Amino acid sequence: MKKFLCLTFVSFLSGCHLERPYYYELNVSIIKNNVCFSLPSDIEKNHNNLEYKGMAIYRKGIKDWEFFSATPEQKILSTIKPNQCLDAPDIKWKPGVYSVLAEAFNPLASDSLRFRKEFQIDLQEDGEVTLKR
Repeated sequence: MKKFLCLTFVSFLSGCHLERPYYYELNVSIIKNNVCFSLPSDIEKNHNNLEYKGMAIYRKGIKDWEFFSATPEQKILSTIKPNQCLDAPDIKWKPGVYSVLAEAFNPLASDSLRFRKEFQIDLQEDGEVTLKR
């Protein structure tokens, strides 16, 4: 019995240091016919002064996700607030399903927060961009 408890305890300890990837939900909306990505409003409660590192956008292809666009690497990170539109690449959206991954850095805790959202874009005949969740 002691051997079993010891092995169980060791197995729990060995898994404690492994970080599971965690993604916060990214907000997506349409403002002035442009897609706006923003951090959720409740993120500021736990994380102040977040610095925006950038984003990558993927589009669902026939079989797999395809890289669609990304922000250029930023040497000076800008401070962002919840519900503020993040700097995104200038994109000519096509109808389809997209996945966005964004990253923000918390300088006080020296860690990065990851955000993601999957959404669908439709284009109307007049060129208006519409969002399906």
